[in-house]
Amino acid sequence: MHEEQDIMHGEALKLQVRAETSRRRARKRRPNRSKEQVRIRRLHANLEVAYSEALTATANSRVTVATRVGLKALGLDHLPEAIQRHVHICPNWAYLLRAKVKKVQAQLLKLDGAHLRGGKRKRCDAKKHIFDHGIKGVRRVPGMCVVGSRMCVIKFCI
Repeated sequence: MHEEQDIMHGEALKLQVRAETSRRRARKRRPNRSKEQVRIRRLHANLEVAYSEALTATANSRVTVATRVGLKALGLDHLPEAIQRHVHICPNWAYLLRAKVKKVQAQLLKLDGAHLRGGKRKRCDAKKHIFDHGIKGVRRVPGMCVVGSRMCVIKFCI
């Protein structure tokens, strides 16, 4: 019985740490930006750096972190270091990276649009809810309406 309690206590602590980590990351995230947008923005930045490095790569240049991210994005991260270095200086590598950058940019624009639509939908739903159900401390007074606004039938009550 005591062992089961220890296991449950350990699992509860793990869940608390995981929840605190996710809250900390959410605080770091900019407002009005989803996790997916943050991930794709980072990938886009790394791919841009890898593309700029690929344009100036020489035979003795080393494989950087941005290039490794680009290799992973294109599914080539399983290759050995020597082949990665050869791919890094190959002219087709810059072409592949440029195509991937364009694809990620399109994905980012699509996510931005979807996020904006979602925000507008939430605001409209909140306004509709307030109009339908009112606010605590506020009641509707029928027959009091000024031309041009549907929300003006609300009158504050003290």
